Amino acid sequence: MLKCEVGSAESSDLMLSIDCENNLKSLELVNLSPEIPDTDILIVLNKCLRKYEIPYDYIKVIYNGANEWVIDGRCEALSIILKNNII
Repeated sequence: MLKCEVGSAESSDLMLSIDCENNLKSLELVNLSPEIPDTDILIVLNKCLRKYEIPYDYIKVIYNGANEWVIDGRCEALSIILKNNII
């Protein structure tokens, strides 16, 4: 099963983690920027996940202030990893 991460929670403003071995089976958001509502983050994130055809299952997102183009770039990177691996 696939397990990968793009970005970093410590040194980046967004980390996307996918782990098909966990029991998450849904998107989990950890928002480290309380001044930005979760719903605002999820609107942009969902748009990018759909754009790159990334399944919502097994994804953990650690958000720390990323703007829309950073979110898009991380989703694009994750999609490239997923296309080169079989889940």
